[in-house]
Amino acid sequence: MNTSSFHPATWYSFVKRYWLQIIVSFLGWSLVAAIPVTSAYLSAGAPGFATWWAIFTKIGLYYWLWGTLAPLLYRLTDVLPYQGKGVLLTLLTHLITAFALSFILGFIVHTQAWHDWLIGERAPGYHAMSFFTYSLIVLCSLAIKFYRLSLLRQKQVTEAKIHAAQLDNQLNLARVDSLRMQMNPHFLFNALNSIAALIELDYRDRAYLAVEQLGDLLRQSISMSQNDEIPLSREIQFCKAYLSMEQIRFNDRLQVEWKLDEQAMDLLVPAFVLQPFIENTIKHAVSNSTNLVTVTIQAGLENEQLVLSVKDDGHGQGINQNSTATGLSNLNERLRLRYGSGVSVESHTLSPGFEANIRIPLKILATESDKK
Repeated sequence: MNTSSFHPATWYSFVKRYWLQIIVSFLGWSLVAAIPVTSAYLSAGAPGFATWWAIFTKIGLYYWLWGTLAPLLYRLTDVLPYQGKGVLLTLLTHLITAFALSFILGFIVHTQAWHDWLIGERAPGYHAMSFFTYSLIVLCSLAIKFYRLSLLRQKQVTEAKIHAAQLDNQLNLARVDSLRMQMNPHFLFNALNSIAALIELDYRDRAYLAVEQLGDLLRQSISMSQNDEIPLSREIQFCKAYLSMEQIRFNDRLQVEWKLDEQAMDLLVPAFVLQPFIENTIKHAVSNSTNLVTVTIQAGLENEQLVLSVKDDGHGQGINQNSTATGLSNLNERLRLRYGSGVSVESHTLSPGFEANIRIPLKILATESDKK
């Protein structure tokens, strides 16, 4: 038999750990005892502290014993079933336990007069009080049990919601990564098309220069692909390199103007956020024109928003909002997954030309310094 639980050091450790609960329990049951003690004292007709103390030692001992048993009854209440066929067993267990405790406590408290209290004239009142006290402890235990179960269910629901949100976030990140990876070969395909066109037109020097530019673009693209968000300054740098390569192809048919707000350059934006618009401008406005086309790229702050704009003065079809172009559809999906309804993508026809805008509230954008 393991006797470690009876070792004085074990009990000292228990008392040291739960001393406050023990004191509160003792005072609480003393307060409960004070009501019947006072009632009995007033009925005794013999005023004086000696009378009060004699009554208190009897009744107080009775309630202190109930206080000692309360944790055990709480444990019993906690393990018994309260649903289905187990309810009958639970009721029977409580009845037997209450009856047994009523007799045991009666023997302890009323040692010499136990007969009168347990089966004599005072028995009905005594047993009624015992059953009432027992029922009160059980009801309080049930209240605590169901409160704990309620907290546990709330915790489980909260954890389930958090887990679902984490899974949803991971799924969205996976989708964003997939969409970003799809944009790289799409951009590469367009760049190779431009070089092929130069070779076909026998512009070898310009084709060699374009291949050089493409190598630089690929290096930047690989670096950018490792991050879902990059500083706007890096996005602009990449777009400048791409447009420099396209200017080699179109020579004097493409002119680029930049209108950039330096205060916006530190903001973190999705990688390749401008690239699809620029590619479509080249495809629809510049490629289909024999005249000079000016492409204006703007990035600035307006009404607590980051505004990105790509505009041309060509005569092409522009960027249809219902376009199924891979780059544009991927960009729209990426922005939706990352920012939800907080971001707006708009496009409209000009006379002449076409303009596309992205507006992202500043409150949902981080800066490069935030990540350091």
